[in-house]
Amino acid sequence: MKKILFLFTLGFLLLSFVACNGSKKPQSNTTETPSTNFKPPPKTPKIKYDKTIIIGSGGGITGGYTTYKIAPNGQLTLTQTHPNKTQGLRILTAEEMKKIHAAFNQLNFESLNINQPGNMTYLLEMQTLDGKKQELKWGNVNFKVPANVQAFYTNTLQVITKLADK
Repeated sequence: MKKILFLFTLGFLLLSFVACNGSKKPQSNTTETPSTNFKPPPKTPKIKYDKTIIIGSGGGITGGYTTYKIAPNGQLTLTQTHPNKTQGLRILTAEEMKKIHAAFNQLNFESLNINQPGNMTYLLEMQTLDGKKQELKWGNVNFKVPANVQAFYTNTLQVITKLADK
């Protein structure tokens, strides 16, 4: 009986030893070289601005909206609701961002309160990094939008659409 117990224990230890060594990954004398196809991600500018600016229009027969979003890091994105499409267009340069934000700051946006949508509605929206959101909407034929807001809207939309084509 002692002999059977001894053989059983010896067999168990031998089996355990083989199983543990068999699970190790074989070592190779060659070293892996990194793939030559690796491309680092494009660099995005550091965030210098604390707000996202959205400018666009929509409504009419289709009810669809087209908006351009300028993120704090300069990413310019086009969103259309009819057809449903969102497309990153490009990253604005520091100079382009500086001009747009300077013009936006001239509006004193936080003090404005315009909610006069119409059949065709124009919008300006600001979203801050801390989650605050403010939106201006106009298009009502009986409402006269302030001249500085209209000028910013028109000029900025012209600039953005030209930049989007670059």
